[in-house]
Amino acid sequence: MYKNAKIGVIDYQVGNLGALTRNLNELGYRVSKVKTASESAHCDLLVLPGVGSFPAAMTQIKATGLFDAIISHATMNKPLLGICLGMQLLAEHSEESGFTTGLGLIPGKVIALPDNVFHVGWAQMIGKNVTSKVGRFAGDWYYFNHGYQFITDSLYSMAYVRFKAKKTFEIQTVVKKTNIMGVQFHPEKSQVAGQKFLTNTVEMLLHET
Repeated sequence: MYKNAKIGVIDYQVGNLGALTRNLNELGYRVSKVKTASESAHCDLLVLPGVGSFPAAMTQIKATGLFDAIISHATMNKPLLGICLGMQLLAEHSEESGFTTGLGLIPGKVIALPDNVFHVGWAQMIGKNVTSKVGRFAGDWYYFNHGYQFITDSLYSMAYVRFKAKKTFEIQTVVKKTNIMGVQFHPEKSQVAGQKFLTNTVEMLLHET
């Protein structure tokens, strides 16, 4: 429906964007890597990926001049999708390696997983806000690789997964505030479920704006 929309994958030199860009291209979307504020201004939807540490990522976003561009895009009610570390960067701050201010687009903070464990592998998503359109993804399995989690109010938490380490606990997996959405898993590594998620999410976000 929105195949002519221009999707920009933010390239701030943190992580390999190849798989994500390739997935979106294979799904038929017009995709380009965004490295400057001027390039972001022409995009209908921005995707903020990322791997590694929160402090390093925020340093790079500011160094490339993309911080203000991302904020401007979001405040103009254009859709923004954060993936993995990109989801965490949407928070107000992170406690990783001290204290680092984030983009502040969704209320909340980023903290270490209990017992400092890492969550790596496949997990089944459980819908939290069943009335949300995000609920259509409940029951599918997605690939995770992270040691920190986004903590936010239930108002913005759409789904979670259960993870068993020394004990079983819940990890918020999808957060959403109006046109801004974040997912903790990697859809580009989640095979058929990931492709379905990308298609439905892009369509949903573009439809809502």
